[in-house]
Amino acid sequence: MFLVLAANPSCFVIGGILLFEMLRAAMTADRKRAVRCLAAGAGVAACFAAYYILWLKGGNTSFMQNYWNDMAVRIFPVSRDTWKQDVTLFQSGMEMLAEDRWLPVFCMLTVTGAIVSFFQKNRLGPAIALSLLLACTASALHMFPVTERLWVFSYPLLVLMSFYAAEELPALLQKGLKEIPQKEKTREMTAAVICAATAVIMAFMVFANSGIVYYSDTENVYWDGEETASLIRYVQQHVTGGEKVYVYYHSVFAFDFYEGSTTNRIGSVSEDNVIRSTGSLSNKESRKRDVKSVREVGKCWIITSHVINGRLNNFAKALKKTGTLDVAYVSHGTYLYYYKAAEK
Repeated sequence: MFLVLAANPSCFVIGGILLFEMLRAAMTADRKRAVRCLAAGAGVAACFAAYYILWLKGGNTSFMQNYWNDMAVRIFPVSRDTWKQDVTLFQSGMEMLAEDRWLPVFCMLTVTGAIVSFFQKNRLGPAIALSLLLACTASALHMFPVTERLWVFSYPLLVLMSFYAAEELPALLQKGLKEIPQKEKTREMTAAVICAATAVIMAFMVFANSGIVYYSDTENVYWDGEETASLIRYVQQHVTGGEKVYVYYHSVFAFDFYEGSTTNRIGSVSEDNVIRSTGSLSNKESRKRDVKSVREVGKCWIITSHVINGRLNNFAKALKKTGTLDVAYVSHGTYLYYYKAAEK
């Protein structure tokens, strides 16, 4: 139950398992099992409550609700548009699991594994299905948006189901073939073909879903608009004395990761030259402070990343009123700018 404190999606998995066990207890009138599930559930709920109060509650603001509004699952789609939205959300949530061209095959195996698990009365399938249902319910309530970095918890669960299908289907086919009258040699050859087909399917799943194909193209290693490190390296090689380096608010975390949170100097210079953003540029006051800081130095490199929804527009417009703002370098959709104040 303490796993909830480490990663909140674990509450869906734990909840799915407990819900399945509760249903089994109800169907078999097993009071002891039901009491144990309720006790475990109470412990998980207490841990989640503490996690929410200490951590999640701070991020549950109207701004964040609006930001994630379009990433909520519609459990009961009532129109073609809502169906399309759910399909698009699913594809985006599975983006890191499989390429689009392999996703239908992977989904078919996963669903097959769940069906086989259900009919074989294996607890794995129903527990996983209930876990994902709980996550979808939380998403529909605008409490858990569908995006790949939040839904990676589901990848091992889905992979388990797909491999379960790849393992059990050949066994079921072999069992069915034994009921059909045929020569022993033919039966052996059929079994060998089934085993070979199973090996091919499992190899395909490993090959298609492990990134081997995708990352064989080295360009896919980079993330469009997020390559702060490339910009830092460029500035280190080109910055000169008298120039400053402004780090855009959403780039500060990456900058501190690569250079250290106490670093105030980069490049071969003799003085501190790093200016970190004081706050989100969406905030008028912090934007004014940052514009003033850049203007005062006259010559300044501007490192940016994760620039979405026009966050940089007003900042750039303000700087252009008192000087030039040019694109100095671009690395995989990540822009480095250079500001030079107009001569007085």
